[in-house]
Amino acid sequence: MLEEQTTMEQHIHTLSTGVRVRLGTVSLAAITDAQKRIQQPPVPRIMNQETGREEEDAEHPDYLAACELANMDRANAVMETLALFGVDLIDPLPEDGKWIRKLKLLEKLGRVNLGDFDLEDDVNLEFLYIKYVALSLPDWTQLFRSAGMEEGVVAEMMEAFAEGAGE
Repeated sequence: MLEEQTTMEQHIHTLSTGVRVRLGTVSLAAITDAQKRIQQPPVPRIMNQETGREEEDAEHPDYLAACELANMDRANAVMETLALFGVDLIDPLPEDGKWIRKLKLLEKLGRVNLGDFDLEDDVNLEFLYIKYVALSLPDWTQLFRSAGMEEGVVAEMMEAFAEGAGE
C-alpha cells in the first residue's frame, strides 16, 4: 500500500502556474472523435472561362481562411479533450472565486463564451479552471507528451496554438 501511494505521488506535477496536478493518458477515441466533429470546409467551385467547366478553387482566399480556422478548431478540440481527461487537480479550486470573476469579465469583454457552461457544476468549473488558469504554454507541451503524442504532433499542436493566440 505504501509503495502504491509513493508511486502515485511521483506522478504529481507542479505546473508553471503553481497548480499541482496529476497528468495522465487520454483515450485515442476521445481525441479522434473530438477532432472529427470539426468538418473541413467545402472547396468552392468557379467557372473556368477557358475550358467552360466548373472547377474546384482550392486557392480561394476565403477557403484558405476557412481551412485555417478549421485546423485551429481541431487543435482546440484536442486541447480541450486533453485538459478534461488528462489532468486531475490535486488541490481543490481556490475558494475566493477570483479566477471565475476574471473569466466572467473576459466574457463581458467578448473574449470568451461561458454560455455553454454550468457554473454551478463542479466538473464544468474544474474544466474551466484547468483550461484558463492552471495550464500555461509550457504546461500544454508537457500535457501533450504525457498523453503520448509524438514529438511531431506536439510541435504541430503548439504551432497551431501559437497561431491562434496571435490573432
